[in-house]
Amino acid sequence: MCAAWWESLARKNAETGKGNATLTVFGLKNMAPDDWAERIEHTGAGGGPITVAAVDLTDDELAAIAAGRRS
Repeated sequence: MCAAWWESLARKNAETGKGNATLTVFGLKNMAPDDWAERIEHTGAGGGPITVAAVDLTDDELAAIAAGRRS
């Protein structure tokens, strides 16, 4: 019922051009996350898993990266 109330408020705000859209969006996301939550899927090449490689760096190499001058 709570999600239905927020959906009704969103519809009313859209029809009248009044109301607080940000408040309504957060209400919908929090009260009905299955329907309104934003979902971002991260995948690697070809939709597969993301691969992570461990790399050993020296202190000088790390400092160069932090300074924006990666070699």
